Amino acid sequence: FSQQIMVNSSWTRGHIDTLWRKQGSTKIVFPPCDTAAFCALPLKRQPASCGGRLVVSVAQFRPEKDHALQIKAFGKLLKECPDMQKGPDRVRLVLIGGCRNDGDRSRVAALEQLAADLGLLKGHASSPLEAGDWDIAFMLNIEFSELLTLLGCAIAGLHTMRDEHFGIGVVEFLAAGAIAIAHDSAGPKLDIVVPNSQGRPTGLLASCEDTYAVALRKVLEMSETDRLRIATDARESVAERFSETAFGKGFLDSVAPLLLNATR
Repeated sequence: FSQQIMVNSSWTRGHIDTLWRKQGSTKIVFPPCDTAAFCALPLKRQPASCGGRLVVSVAQFRPEKDHALQIKAFGKLLKECPDMQKGPDRVRLVLIGGCRNDGDRSRVAALEQLAADLGLLKGHASSPLEAGDWDIAFMLNIEFSELLTLLGCAIAGLHTMRDEHFGIGVVEFLAAGAIAIAHDSAGPKLDIVVPNSQGRPTGLLASCEDTYAVALRKVLEMSETDRLRIATDARESVAERFSETAFGKGFLDSVAPLLLNATR
């Protein structure tokens, strides 16, 4: 049986401890994230090429990511706050993600239809994003440099996967300065979007269409001072804790006892 066990989150450790009953041998080693690249972005949001304010989602177009929940919550927000659908401060949702095959492409097409059914206007998926009268855009298989540009503009980042073991996309939101609105479960709830050492929030959690819409509205109606306070606390909470350096140290600390035993 395993002498040393590495898991990627507190939630995963709970499962492994229950199933394997090897609590003394289980160590959390968070996955590495290139936090340095995201932390280099200014916390003050950069103007979006399309104008307005951006809410972004970063996730592969797989069923468990529940992009439909994001679209429904965004549609509800605009229905309740019609002023957010017009003017220089209009709000736009940009869904960014990998599209691997025909199944993923069919899923994107279904999401586009859902958005149309909700009355959301689709924007052209160009880079940079074009100005115009649109509410939602789908950016597929983009380059890392494009991702950095979009996250540098984003006011908020949406995550809707239930029971995700870790949630590296949520870490990227916090590091980049986008206020995370993550699913109230598993890795994001227990390890990432947690109060800082002073007890201040580093993001928001939600679980259904209504609570996501409320969280979106809260972020979008924040003063710039309040937004910057949360963004600063969020970045400080993840910059080192989830870095590639922290992963390397955690990995070596976990395997070192095995290597020492092997040499004796």
